[in-house]
Amino acid sequence: MTSALTPADARARLRELAPQVREAVVLTRRGRVLAGPRALVPAAKDLLRATRAPAVQAVTGGGVVFAARSQRHAAVVVARRGALPGPVLFGLRRVLEGLEAAQE
Repeated sequence: MTSALTPADARARLRELAPQVREAVVLTRRGRVLAGPRALVPAAKDLLRATRAPAVQAVTGGGVVFAARSQRHAAVVVARRGALPGPVLFGLRRVLEGLEAAQE
C-alpha cells in the first residue's frame, strides 16, 4: 500500500526519482498548482492538454519531460537526457497514488 503524501512531499519524491531529474511540478487534475515552480506550469498544462494518455514521455532538445495523471492529480518531471523512462514513470505513478491516498 502507498503512504499518503502532501503535494510538497510528492514534489520532493519526484525530484529524487533519478539523478537526472531537474524539477517537478504537481497539479490538480484541472491544472491548479499544488507544488513546484510556477514558471513550469504553462508548459506542463500544454503537455497534459495535448494528450489524454495516463502517462507520457516527450524528448526535447534539452532533455526529457515525463508526465502522468491520476483521478485527481497530475505531475510533470523535467529531466536531463539519460533518465530511464521505466523507473521515472513508475515513480510518477507511485507518487500520484500517494496523493490520491491523502484524499481518501
